[in-house]
Amino acid sequence: MPTVPTRLGDVSYIVRGQGPPVIMLHAALHDCHDFDHIAVELAVHYQTFAVDWPWHGDSKGPSLVSRAAADRPRAVELASILEDFVTVLDLPPAVIIGNSVGGFAAARLAISTPSRVRALVLVNSGGFT
Repeated sequence: MPTVPTRLGDVSYIVRGQGPPVIMLHAALHDCHDFDHIAVELAVHYQTFAVDWPWHGDSKGPSLVSRAAADRPRAVELASILEDFVTVLDLPPAVIIGNSVGGFAAARLAISTPSRVRALVLVNSGGFT
């Protein structure tokens, strides 16, 4: 699985297909496989990127369960990972699908760097406090 270096460690991702990019961001304590079914369908027309947040799935870092609550990354810190991800891969404007904290990260990228975002799909977005 390829990885991208970020400020919170390397993040793994699965890439499928060719075409305009679609980035899929999972909820906390899940992983990139939450999007396996739709990624296969989307990959017919798009290049899909299913990202594992740091400490999730195949991304490096200690288990979140073993970390004290105060040491766990917050929504804002996870959102910075998305900024790193699109910058390192130098992706054109992407459709971003975000579930829970993934939706927060997508919305934050749209606000801070709108030139990187083509469209948003936000599902049960969290972290907006």
